[in-house]
Amino acid sequence: MTYAIGGEANHYQPPDPGPECSWCDGQGTVDVDRVTTVDGTTQKLKEWGLAVEAPCPRCDSTGEEPKLEREI
Repeated sequence: MTYAIGGEANHYQPPDPGPECSWCDGQGTVDVDRVTTVDGTTQKLKEWGLAVEAPCPRCDSTGEEPKLEREI
């Protein structure tokens, strides 16, 4: 295999991945431990024997840390 240096290197080598999401550690899913109901009480799902995985809301399941929005 030939290794290309210069402008062609980007064509053959994938770009470096961005930093991992701090909520899901790059996995794209998070474990839901508690749910807050409409009346403000908190239900612990593990007490009910439930294990729930949900798509990460911070990174939209991409696994990459979202870019910060700049405030003006």
